[in-house]
Amino acid sequence: MTPQRTVHIVGFGSQGSAWTQCLRRSGWKVHVYLNPSGKNFQLATQLGFEPQPIESLPSQLTQEREASNNDEAPLWIAMMCPDSATGPLYTNLLSSLPLKLRLILAHGFTLYSGELKLQHPEHHAVLLAPKAIGPQLLKNFLAHFPEPHSLYAAYAPGTTHATLEIARGLGFAESSLIPATFEQETIGDLISEQGLLCGGVFNLLEWTMEAMTEAGIPDALIREECITELELVAGLIRDRGPALAFQAISQAAQCGTIAMAQRLENSEFKTQFKAQMKSIMNQSFSQFFQSQDWQAQAKDLTQRLTLWQKRFAASKGEPS
Repeated sequence: MTPQRTVHIVGFGSQGSAWTQCLRRSGWKVHVYLNPSGKNFQLATQLGFEPQPIESLPSQLTQEREASNNDEAPLWIAMMCPDSATGPLYTNLLSSLPLKLRLILAHGFTLYSGELKLQHPEHHAVLLAPKAIGPQLLKNFLAHFPEPHSLYAAYAPGTTHATLEIARGLGFAESSLIPATFEQETIGDLISEQGLLCGGVFNLLEWTMEAMTEAGIPDALIREECITELELVAGLIRDRGPALAFQAISQAAQCGTIAMAQRLENSEFKTQFKAQMKSIMNQSFSQFFQSQDWQAQAKDLTQRLTLWQKRFAASKGEPS
């Protein structure tokens, strides 16, 4: 009988919550480590886990090693905490442990940016980055278990058999694993986020809603035109691909796309866009991220978008 695999998961946010539930369902023994005063500690308990304080991780790893009587088998730790916490947690709790550790990262940023520096020859990082948010991963896993789902993940080439077992435990088919280095996964993720998925969407969304307000468009119609149709266009691109999706939209929409492209090409926007992408490549973005200087503006944007949510709720007669 194959011995039960054990994984230690630090964090219980979007990815951490999904990983713990998927791996437990797949037969892994899952240990969860959290801040006892955080809200996720209670949530993990309600879901049937027995979360332990993060500070207890070193002693738990040492106990597992002593109980296994196998110094050659690595201990698996999935760092599902925020990127900014991964480096400090490793440095403060794990860096001095004379154990074979494998740190599973769901995103390569902390290693790429230099925030995580492995300090022992037996400590290695492993990349397994789902290309889906945690709730979507869990939903697809539950819908198809015990068969694999159709989502994709990036993983480091030459990875160990145990990494593939974890990927299978999360419901990924081996054919859905995309080989990528930590650098490739990180740069690709940052470019897509800043150029389109978040940097593009949230900024353009706010500007578009402001323009519609200035044109006297009712809030309910702004909601449908911007929020509902954004989802429809994204679904169209996913189902048909970019070219057929573009052909499927109205001629007015196609013409508007070209008109906007001409303006963007003739403005400083593309120059600034390329400059932002370059900041990812030369790691000046990593320095900006670590500086915390961006957080005040992020808070301001959140407040402005909250006002829009309240307006949309009022337009549907919902309590704000």
